[in-house]
Amino acid sequence: AQPHPVALALVEAARATGIPSFDNPNGRMMEAGSGASISDVRADGQRRITIFDSYLRPVLNRENLTILTGASVQRIVIENGRATGVDVLRNGEVHRFNASEQVVLSTGSINTPRILMHSGIGDERELKRLGIPVMQHLPGVGENLQDHLCFPSIFEFREEMPPRGNGSEATIYTKLRSESRSPDVVMCQGEFPICSPEIAQQGVPQHAWSLVAGLARPRSRGRIRLRSAHIQDNIILQLNSLSDAEDVKTAKAAVELSREIGAQSALSEINKREAFPGSVFVDDLESFIRQSAVPFWHQTCTAKMGRDELSVVDGKLKVYGVENLTIADGSVFPRIPTGNTMAPCVVVGERASQILRAELLGENQRTSTVGNAA
Repeated sequence: AQPHPVALALVEAARATGIPSFDNPNGRMMEAGSGASISDVRADGQRRITIFDSYLRPVLNRENLTILTGASVQRIVIENGRATGVDVLRNGEVHRFNASEQVVLSTGSINTPRILMHSGIGDERELKRLGIPVMQHLPGVGENLQDHLCFPSIFEFREEMPPRGNGSEATIYTKLRSESRSPDVVMCQGEFPICSPEIAQQGVPQHAWSLVAGLARPRSRGRIRLRSAHIQDNIILQLNSLSDAEDVKTAKAAVELSREIGAQSALSEINKREAFPGSVFVDDLESFIRQSAVPFWHQTCTAKMGRDELSVVDGKLKVYGVENLTIADGSVFPRIPTGNTMAPCVVVGERASQILRAELLGENQRTSTVGNAA
């Protein structure tokens, strides 16, 4: 299907501001530091293809694969410095699954540090304060939380243009900081108004589209903490968004660029007016930024790879100080990727499969990807 008219016009409008156009958002566009293109979408006809569709659905009948639904991992069982299994809550009962070889934690950047800390892996002072027995002191667990915080500008349509297909079909990357070596702002087009609850209360037009500008290289860092030793209790999520003054400056510049793009002639036949920031916030963009901020839901980096005191895993994704425990998700990134996080997370999973296969079959065996692993 043809891209939405707004997507095509947006790429042209970005070009009018000096942002070059590319055939797709990968490779050359990322290396160029600035570019706009129609987005790539994994789809089969009218249906999006998920990672589950690609990796698990084709092998659901394997005898050595069991997928247990309605289950929640409580903690990792650690004996004498070795991960030996997991405790899982299902149907109100806790079951213990023992691991003969490896435990691989792949639960995302929110749940992975939560499970680690409930297992006694984390900052020993914090664990002792909560009454959790310390299995391994790793103060970086739950630290370094990052996300692509974004600030949608909203433009009202001259005539109604219903959303269709993917809902977002154009992508822009650009550098706004003079010292940046790669894009520090990511933008995408939404075929409908995207806004925070605070902006929604101020009257968002029903028929509108959004230019969503986000921080691709945020400097602010958050953290994840346990509320208590009780596994059922919610965690404490400290985002610390916009706590770094440079992030505020970059966010303001990103919104200003959004307004400039929205004012180009390529969009004049589509846009009736700029609804937000609009006249309400034109003289106070910082207030708009703080009221409009919403996440891209790219939370990462809470169990980072590295060699400093806040690192949680080594170059082979192994948790420091705990044998047979691997982490394979976006929490291992030292910093958030510039673009969407799905593909980098797939790469982490592929690399984990190669490492584990080599270990299980012997170092001299040829490694393989997940799709070919036995």
